[in-house]
Amino acid sequence: MRNLSSTRMGDARSHYPENYSLDTPVYRNALKTHAIESSNAQTFKHSLAFEYRIGCQLLRRHYNPPVWLDSHPHRFSIEVTLRAVCHPCDLYGVDMVEAQRLLTHFAESLPEVINDSPYVPLGTTEQLCLYFFGLKTLLDRHIKIVEVSVSEETGRITSLRSSELPFRFLRMRAWMHDGLNFLQASMSSLKAFFSRKTSAILAHRMSHLSS
Repeated sequence: MRNLSSTRMGDARSHYPENYSLDTPVYRNALKTHAIESSNAQTFKHSLAFEYRIGCQLLRRHYNPPVWLDSHPHRFSIEVTLRAVCHPCDLYGVDMVEAQRLLTHFAESLPEVINDSPYVPLGTTEQLCLYFFGLKTLLDRHIKIVEVSVSEETGRITSLRSSELPFRFLRMRAWMHDGLNFLQASMSSLKAFFSRKTSAILAHRMSHLSS
């Protein structure tokens, strides 16, 4: 996976006004920063947790070994549900423009055949759901991922909620390390399986020709 952190301050926050720094999220404490009385400007007086949904589409090819081995294209749809606390002094809880751009960058980092990614060797929507939980590494710290949904066709949607993940998977650096080791081991097993299967087929054909 390529390093996407460099795109965050550039592309993802390119909608910021020129007089604002890209180093900090401008929507946090915005009402205090601009000397606007939150008691007058904000309609809620207590901190509230909101959920936000962002999505994108991605045209990629995949296959599902060991059963379906022919690579074919899909326009995958990805939807991510975020959760963040919005305080009375905040403009909002999540900059959804930035979050959606980061999701798009994260999706586009997948290779043309998604099985070539060490995180999606089986090319399944289940593995894609797990992959997109990695978006957490790019988001502002106060933002949590609640759910990821992926569909390869309309009406066929796979979803994964954070509550289903072991705690260690929610610690994203450990998740990336452990997940990569697991998937690399899976890839090695699959390669060994197909190597044995190919050898058996060739041996069978050679014996048939000899007879």
